[in-house]
Amino acid sequence: MKMNSKRAIELLTKQRNKLTDQSIYKDETWVFQTASYIKDFFGEHSPEYSFIGQFTFTVYGHTGMSNEMWRRELDGKKRKAVKFIDDCIETIQYKGVYKPPKSNFLQNVSSNALWTIFSISVPGLLSVGFLFGQFITDTKNIELRQQVKQLQDSLSNMPSLLIPTKVADTNRNNTINE
Repeated sequence: MKMNSKRAIELLTKQRNKLTDQSIYKDETWVFQTASYIKDFFGEHSPEYSFIGQFTFTVYGHTGMSNEMWRRELDGKKRKAVKFIDDCIETIQYKGVYKPPKSNFLQNVSSNALWTIFSISVPGLLSVGFLFGQFITDTKNIELRQQVKQLQDSLSNMPSLLIPTKVADTNRNNTINE
């Protein structure tokens, strides 16, 4: 699904509103769902995704920790999550959502595969070009031979013109004797 800024802000606002429900602190579903959204909105390598991927509502304490201390720790995590969501919404308002760069065929092919394709296709194309050139040349030669034969046949069918010719004898002094 193509995501726009307005839709992203709506989803993040819903995630922020879910933080008022105490049951979300019992499991990490909110974190996983929010991380999924953040990945789409900011990209997999963004600091926002890195932060939410490591976020947890788990509170670590000692055995003597009072309920009040435990609640304060949990509220601190909640405030941190709300601040994070608000910062993400503000970033989207100013920058928009992440659009992954488009890639073309050559970017998805390894360099070894490209060299293989290149080393096979270039000689192949040259061979096809040579063979096609030979075929064209042979065809032209056949046409020329046919034209020469037609001209010879037409010349042999012409009535011969009798032109009297003188037989000339040349001697050593370059004089003509008749």
